[in-house]
Amino acid sequence: MSPVWADTFNLGSLNPGDSGVHFFQPNPGSFTDYLQFNLPSPVSALASAVSINLTSFLNISGLQGNLYSGSLPPLSGSPIGPTVVDGNVLTTFPSLSGGNYTFVYTGTATGSNGGGYLASVAAVPEAQEWAMMLAGLGLVALVATRRREGGAGHAA
Repeated sequence: MSPVWADTFNLGSLNPGDSGVHFFQPNPGSFTDYLQFNLPSPVSALASAVSINLTSFLNISGLQGNLYSGSLPPLSGSPIGPTVVDGNVLTTFPSLSGGNYTFVYTGTATGSNGGGYLASVAAVPEAQEWAMMLAGLGLVALVATRRREGGAGHAA
């Protein structure tokens, strides 16, 4: 039977705009990796996972990830939202409340030197924050336009 590998990584607090992590499994066999993080305030999250395959040297099959509320395995309960599958562009997890979360990534390293993958989780602002930011930018643009128009009128 293949050996089973498990690693736990802690990203700490993720604020909007924070992201990223890369994993490497140095030995062939099945693995389970735990990517833990904290959201200090309610946000949405984006996640992706892509295996790094280099012929028979590095290879991963069956790579997938699931998001759970809480930290420190073993985790109980059902995954939150959809499964993150190898090669996906982005999987969205809207409106997560503040608190601790864990992504559980599983797969099998089938290369002669194991396998590697890039897993990414990013916190993005909620829709209300985007609306406030866009409104602020609109006001700045309005003030700049009025100043430009007013300045041109005084120069004539």
